[in-house]
Amino acid sequence: MENRAKGIRSSVRPLTNSEKFLLTALVIILLTWLAFRFVFDPQAVRMEELEAEKTLFEEEIAEHNRILRSEETIKKDFEDLAKEKEELVSNFFPVLDQPQIIYLLNDLLTEEKVNMTDMSFSRAYTETKGDLTIYRMDIDLPLSGQYEGVFNTVKALEKSPRRILVNNLNLGKEDDSLKGSMSLKIYSLEGLAEADKVVIPIDIFKDGNVKPPFTPYKDYKAPVTSPESPDPPSKGEEEPGGDETGVIIPPKEEETKTEEIMVLYDFEDGNYGILALGEGVDGEVAPSSVAKSGNYSMMLEFDIGQSENPNGAFVDLSNNNIYLDKNASTIGLWVYAYESSPASLNLLLEGQDEESTKLRLSQEISWLGWSFIKADLPNDAELYPLKLKGIYLELAPDKASKGVLLMDSLEASYPIYEEYVVKRGDTIIGISLRKYGTTAYVNEILDLNKMKFNDILPVGKVLTLRKR
Repeated sequence: MENRAKGIRSSVRPLTNSEKFLLTALVIILLTWLAFRFVFDPQAVRMEELEAEKTLFEEEIAEHNRILRSEETIKKDFEDLAKEKEELVSNFFPVLDQPQIIYLLNDLLTEEKVNMTDMSFSRAYTETKGDLTIYRMDIDLPLSGQYEGVFNTVKALEKSPRRILVNNLNLGKEDDSLKGSMSLKIYSLEGLAEADKVVIPIDIFKDGNVKPPFTPYKDYKAPVTSPESPDPPSKGEEEPGGDETGVIIPPKEEETKTEEIMVLYDFEDGNYGILALGEGVDGEVAPSSVAKSGNYSMMLEFDIGQSENPNGAFVDLSNNNIYLDKNASTIGLWVYAYESSPASLNLLLEGQDEESTKLRLSQEISWLGWSFIKADLPNDAELYPLKLKGIYLELAPDKASKGVLLMDSLEASYPIYEEYVVKRGDTIIGISLRKYGTTAYVNEILDLNKMKFNDILPVGKVLTLRKR
């Protein structure tokens, strides 16, 4: 048995050098194939994908750089266009308002050597200039006087801040003077361009030459907001459909709505009262026929004396049961001011915990005429629904003020939302830049969609975005 085992061992011969070389080569080839199959090939595919992504990003960077480089050019072009538009608009009347035209002509035509007995206005009508349809009004001026006076009258029209064209001039000699008529034409850009409708201010007093009874307070600064009109507009002046000449005004193109406006209270029913909140405070509230909308506004007459503590008057609106839900973004109202005042305007809101919140609409009364003042509502959802208790006119310590304010149309705004489908390469920052032109709304997008900054954005995901 032992001899047989020795025979088996002696039959296994050692490998030759050629066999060792071939075996080694086979192992190397096998390892190389495995490396290419499971390592290099996947890496090559990944490299191709990265190269494609790199090319895409380089193209985006190049496009962004091109936009940035052209920013100055775009800005300059925009400024040039704005100047051209301003120059063009300033040459024409914003509206064909007969009283303003009469006041303007009275200021321009002051030549004593010419007698103008009357002015005759035509109805405004449309005239086509190329592709544009513009409004036109004709004026006929009978005149008589010396040649020099007539010449100076025509020259005076060149000084008009808005273009007044001499359409026709018919004169005949009578004794030692000239007599005839001058026909003028005036164009308006109404419906084509936005412009200040006040060409020349007109002072109107309803009760004779009565000056406003209130004077600016000691630290008064120039008004921040330009007055919409020097005096309260008459009821219905903003009703659509036409002007006092009977011309039908074409509707303006509607802009994309970014929010819904809800009128919370219109002050028509007179369901309000006034409470004094401090010593030396007197006042009353009553309906006024001078309204921004509807038939009536609320007139607040106040007299707040000087005090060591904050002082004010409170208009109680609690009986109207006005509630705001968490979807509302801002609240405001129209206020007409006859004079400036250091008093601030505030709203008092009551939350679910019955605690009051003061919401400041305006730091001071610094405008004349109608102005819409508003404030952002609190972001804390736990406070809602909020009940509007009233309007608080507050005066700082050691100050006094009295005057009259008109208030109308208490309104809340609700944002409008739209959907956005995520595309390849989108990020929250990129979406904010693309939709709003700034990264300031990144947190808003995250909150609306209940996301975190490092969350993955899968292609096809539908996001909710606020319209702006």
